[in-house]
Amino acid sequence: MLPEDSKARQEAVKATMTQSQVNTHFHKLDPSEWKILYLDEVFKTAAIEWLIQTNQPIQAFEHPSFINMMNIALQATCGIKLPNCKQTRESIIELFRDQMGKLQECLAHIINLATQALILTRSKAKYYNPHQIDEHLPDTSLDVERDELGLIWAIVVKECSSSQRKALFKDIQVRDAVENTEAKASEPLQLLLDMKVCWGSTYIMLHRAELLRQ
Repeated sequence: MLPEDSKARQEAVKATMTQSQVNTHFHKLDPSEWKILYLDEVFKTAAIEWLIQTNQPIQAFEHPSFINMMNIALQATCGIKLPNCKQTRESIIELFRDQMGKLQECLAHIINLATQALILTRSKAKYYNPHQIDEHLPDTSLDVERDELGLIWAIVVKECSSSQRKALFKDIQVRDAVENTEAKASEPLQLLLDMKVCWGSTYIMLHRAELLRQ
């Protein structure tokens, strides 16, 4: 081999050879990928700073929803992702709609319970029970305050319990020419008996009784 060829080959090998460095074995991390080492003292400091900066009450750390949120976060293996303002707003609106939908489903029941409680303050008489026909009768003792709602119940039950009484009640209206102002009906009206499970029926019963009180 000629000396010139050997020298050229050596120079070519030197040009391609580079000394290995430790920097080539590392890559730069984005700040968002930094992982903070958990320490009790560090977590306590961060929690107190959050408490102060967001003007939260001290009892916030003991609130069940906060404890539940922290327990859920503990299960994360690659960190947690908090929703932004837009996502939070949309989630709150959706949650509000769901709660209102559930409230509407039981609103009639709530009104019914409130109505029953109000009726109990005005009358001790019970609703009509076909298995105990005299249970709804009010106490008419002289030393007891007049139970007007119970009396209306008793009259309506008696009138509605027999076809003969219904016919007689109609004949009385025709004979006495009782004016009917409700929807200008062409026929005499009947009394209406309320139902415990229908919260508006008591008002309908009282309204019809007042209309036909003559």
